[in-house]
Amino acid sequence: MHRARQYMALAGLGIALLGGPALGQMAELPKPDETGIEAKPEVWASQARLFEMMSVMRQTRHSPVGEFEPPTVINTPGGPEVIYGNDDRQDVYQIAGNPFYMSLQQACAIVVNVSDITYNAGTNTYSLSAFAWTTVGGTTVCPTEPFRGQLELGFCSSFLVGTDLIATAGHCVGPGDEGQVAYIFGFDQQSATIGPDTQVPADNVYIVTQIVDRALGGDLDYCVSRVDRPVVGRTPLPVRRSGEPTAGDPLIMIGHPWGLPKKIDDGGQVQGVNP
Repeated sequence: MHRARQYMALAGLGIALLGGPALGQMAELPKPDETGIEAKPEVWASQARLFEMMSVMRQTRHSPVGEFEPPTVINTPGGPEVIYGNDDRQDVYQIAGNPFYMSLQQACAIVVNVSDITYNAGTNTYSLSAFAWTTVGGTTVCPTEPFRGQLELGFCSSFLVGTDLIATAGHCVGPGDEGQVAYIFGFDQQSATIGPDTQVPADNVYIVTQIVDRALGGDLDYCVSRVDRPVVGRTPLPVRRSGEPTAGDPLIMIGHPWGLPKKIDDGGQVQGVNP
């Protein structure tokens, strides 16, 4: 199934890493349930409003036809906050002097449709069908919106958790995506004026071959998939097996909002922990 590229927002799909003793570890994956898988305003929209559109799209990505009625999205000034605090997102080149952040971001990949990449046998590379980010779902992005005009490629974020295992959201990848979805590492802005390479080494590209573990329903939304071969040159993120975060812990998010080059945001903290 081919997805529109606008199915991804950093707020929901980036990787979240907690500070303190557990910094750099991910929460233990719960057992999957057996849940079934599976707006277009005419005005400019800011990312805050576009995030609302994304919350609708995320629910419909893998929902059975007819089970979800998307609400009308209205770009109303003064509505509820969707982005809180400052927008502290940075590109990878801006955090290149931070070895710890660099060690985390190297394990993160963008999720793309295989139909958007082309293998070049002569050079053992892939060409990427990336385009300037100026619209979302037919809505023109505000001219002043951060990162407007950067290259857009995929629809979700993911991260390496094993030699050939990659985790993402359950609404992003699921049954039927084997051979149809790929993970690409290193889709990063190189400088303020130089975007990601659109011809990348084959070692940066891995194709889904098996859905290993997945849940989509209730509070669960994750997928662990196996790729076509072991990932080379990258270190998996450790998985947290015990304990839990506490309020006040620093929160780092790394991901590809709107399919853009990877962003890092370290301006958050855990507000509370629900049982």
